[in-house]
Amino acid sequence: MNVVLRGQNEDLRKDLFHPVFYPLKAHIPALRKKYQPVAVAKALLRDRSGSRQDVGLFVPPKHIFDQEVANVMRNSAKEPSQITLSQRFRKLSQQIQTLRDDNVQVVFFEMPFYAKAQNLREPTLIRQEFHKYFPAARFKYIDLPSDAYDTSDGIHLAPREATRYTLYLRKMLAQDISGL
Repeated sequence: MNVVLRGQNEDLRKDLFHPVFYPLKAHIPALRKKYQPVAVAKALLRDRSGSRQDVGLFVPPKHIFDQEVANVMRNSAKEPSQITLSQRFRKLSQQIQTLRDDNVQVVFFEMPFYAKAQNLREPTLIRQEFHKYFPAARFKYIDLPSDAYDTSDGIHLAPREATRYTLYLRKMLAQDISGL
């Protein structure tokens, strides 16, 4: 939910759905990102070191972390344009309806980020818009966990926290699915 205002990454979309390589990736593993030379080298280094963490993970110095957190706080305190919100949610509503027409069960959730920013103006308005366009009586939601999560930059979860949230999300989805 908390990435709804981000624009689509055109380069990523083009890369993922390249008209020649996209269908080939299903049959030729070497074309998949995880089998590219850098990814393979990183996995080998990680496995050789015995670490469960990605060896490529960058932990910023404290002053950079503080700057990033200040940016997160500033951006989260802003009020998003009502026009932008309406446009995004109308388009999202159409996309969600297409999924539901294909019998896809949609479950909305937020990724945790810097705890002090989670209830500022922008995230609060985004939650309100979700509930306006997608009422809880008709759609499933997984609430943010009540405990705080550590981030590497105010937005991205630290590796151990990403694992902890993944376990939480998996547990909540399992409860949701069993309740269908």
